[in-house]
Amino acid sequence: MTTEEENLVLDNQRLAYDIAWKHYKKYQGLFDIEELKSVALLGLSKSAVTFDKNLDNAFTTYAYRVITNEIYIYVRNENNKLAKDIANKIAEVFIDEIKQTMEINNIKVIDKAIKGKEYNVR
Repeated sequence: MTTEEENLVLDNQRLAYDIAWKHYKKYQGLFDIEELKSVALLGLSKSAVTFDKNLDNAFTTYAYRVITNEIYIYVRNENNKLAKDIANKIAEVFIDEIKQTMEINNIKVIDKAIKGKEYNVR
């Protein structure tokens, strides 16, 4: 990162924090504010490196979009992890219930088999 890019990051940290706070409120605190700030700063750094001065956009306009996109990517990835965790938990519960049902059914089958036969005990 060049000195100019570092200065862009340093001068616009407040923008990154404001966007992080906006999304923290938007998602009603589901995500840690410090994580969102980190992701926002990552987006700010990416925007500083990829910003093209030759275009007519202001840096803050461009940075806002990049930072917001980084947060959306983070939220999507976290939601995917959460969905997988929930699916795995449901699968565990479902498998446990199947095992319990099989054990109960096996006991019933064994009981029927034993009751159906007569044993000569001496």
